[in-house]
Amino acid sequence: MNRLIFLGVVFALAGCTSTMEITGSPANSDAMNMDSEPVCGDGVVDDGEHCDGDCPTACGASSACVTATLDGAAATCDARCVDAPVTACVSGDGCCPSGCGAGADADCAPANNASMGNNGAGNQQANNTSSNNMAAGNNTSTGNSAANNSAQTNNTAAGNNSAAMNNSSAQEPMYENDCATGPLDAPIAGCRPTPFPTTGDPAEDCVRRINQFRWECQCLPPLERWRDGEMCADQQAEYDAQKGQAHAAFNNRICGGGFGQNECPGYGTWSAVINTCLVQMWDEGPGENFAEHGHYLNMTNPRFSKVACGEGSGWFVQNFQ
Repeated sequence: MNRLIFLGVVFALAGCTSTMEITGSPANSDAMNMDSEPVCGDGVVDDGEHCDGDCPTACGASSACVTATLDGAAATCDARCVDAPVTACVSGDGCCPSGCGAGADADCAPANNASMGNNGAGNQQANNTSSNNMAAGNNTSTGNSAANNSAQTNNTAAGNNSAAMNNSSAQEPMYENDCATGPLDAPIAGCRPTPFPTTGDPAEDCVRRINQFRWECQCLPPLERWRDGEMCADQQAEYDAQKGQAHAAFNNRICGGGFGQNECPGYGTWSAVINTCLVQMWDEGPGENFAEHGHYLNMTNPRFSKVACGEGSGWFVQNFQ
């Protein structure tokens, strides 16, 4: 439970394979096996199987707030990593579980407010070298060239920030950071904004939370809510929940799910996604290793302009387009 999952998809470039050609249609595979018993070892994940040919042999926790154990076996195609949230209030383990406070767990200590205000722009100068290097590495890992993260790109985004916020003022809540200096090269250290009150629309709350991190923590313009992609996001979350396999629907392209995906499998409620999953994703921060920073990279990728949030049987996906 509560495992952070991401999927970054390389953008199609001239001479390269299109993202729509990553895998075959799952409908074809189902049709081929519809009247037969599942066969472990045929390379097809059938109903009742969690894996086939790519089964995990070991499990690693995706964050300090999660423990992971291996369940099942590769020989029977039912191996999977089962995650469980850390619930004990223990100082020094890097996790602040739900219900713990600074008095019981030092990891729950509130961030220094000075680092979360407009003074964050002052930190940009000192961190230019390291953050720019990481940004170049991030773009490489997501399939974008380093040139796409140039100052020119950032300046363009900066010029659009005010207009984007003003045009969406009727739909977007008021953010704490005025971001007068434009986008930051790296997120403000320790930035952990308080979630907005719920709107009663979970998908809207999800988009607002992602944009809250983007704007208040790094002065990035908000993503548009991708309403046309929400039905597909719901279908993908349900598909993955039934398969017990993150990104199964995205890999099999059961519907048009965009170019990148983050997933919160087994989180159970939208509240857990808003208050825990998206926080952990953002906290991964920038870095060259996509396996360790992929959620954050998808949330900040300059090529994405909209996001669709979906849910199915307690699994949640965020598709970026």
